[in-house]
Amino acid sequence: MNIELDRDHILGGLAEIWTEWSDWAEGLTEGDWATPSRCPGWTVQDNLAHIIGTERMLRGETAPDVEFPTDHLKNAIASGNEQWVESMRSMSGAEVLADFRTVSAQRLEHLRGHDRRGDPEGWLVTRGRGAVPPVHACAGLRLVAAPRGLSGTAGSPALNWWSTSRDGGR
Repeated sequence: MNIELDRDHILGGLAEIWTEWSDWAEGLTEGDWATPSRCPGWTVQDNLAHIIGTERMLRGETAPDVEFPTDHLKNAIASGNEQWVESMRSMSGAEVLADFRTVSAQRLEHLRGHDRRGDPEGWLVTRGRGAVPPVHACAGLRLVAAPRGLSGTAGSPALNWWSTSRDGGR
């Protein structure tokens, strides 16, 4: 099976949803950041920290060594996610947002600059761990916006892009 990926289309969608996240989160109060999301045990801030941690992991970074409860975790991926999230819980929401802006800009720069010669699709796979598509960030935004009575990505061009770009829109 030969799967062709439109690099510019994918990176454009990723940049778009990350911008939506950043714009949506601008001006949140600390109370807003502490709002429980639809992910049990995670707040709005935790969801954004999760995206930061995932992008750092895809860059090959190791999560900080922090203590966190593990009795509810089912696998190593869940443990890694929780470790990244826990490492950012002492930060303010504004600090997490600033970190997100830095990490997302760095990831886009890296992905856009990846040399594809001899590895045409490898730019999407980082350090053998696979890629996190824009739908990951779209879903995260929906998980945090709804409990605050907001639509999040409703009508989002990035989410619309993702839903119509998979399997030719089928």
